[in-house]
Amino acid sequence: MLLSRLFGKRKKPRYEVSGRLFIHALPPSQGYFVNLKLLRVASPDTGPPYGGDPPAEAYEGAVEVAREEHLGETRQRPSIAVPFTLEAEAGYYYLGLSVILFREGAEGLLAQLERFCFGGVLLDLSHDHLDAGELPIPWPATKLEDMHRYATFRPNEPPEFYE
Repeated sequence: MLLSRLFGKRKKPRYEVSGRLFIHALPPSQGYFVNLKLLRVASPDTGPPYGGDPPAEAYEGAVEVAREEHLGETRQRPSIAVPFTLEAEAGYYYLGLSVILFREGAEGLLAQLERFCFGGVLLDLSHDHLDAGELPIPWPATKLEDMHRYATFRPNEPPEFYE
């Protein structure tokens, strides 16, 4: 007890998970951001929470694992392979992914945000290192003109949504 008062609380051990994302069927773009997040669950018997579609705030932090920007120049890159390594306290987690793809539309440059939850892959972080393997992610085939929700983002302001 005295030692903990002198030196503070003991840090909990952290464990690593690594793997590779394979995002394919990408439309032409001017760049992208790829972020990974972990969603902690109570036990290995816990199914994917929120019916497999958790809100962004349910995840613990976000780690940018890839970024490519070439604004003003549209390139065709049908797939990207993204190696990743994340660190977290021991526990059971589902992996979440968000990708922002910069696409040229009729009204200028648009940032298409897509979120993916790997509800079928439960990560057990109780070992020094876990290899999650390769996770294939097909990009949705939705055309820009068929998307139903848009937003304008400005620094230090909430997004302004419109249809």
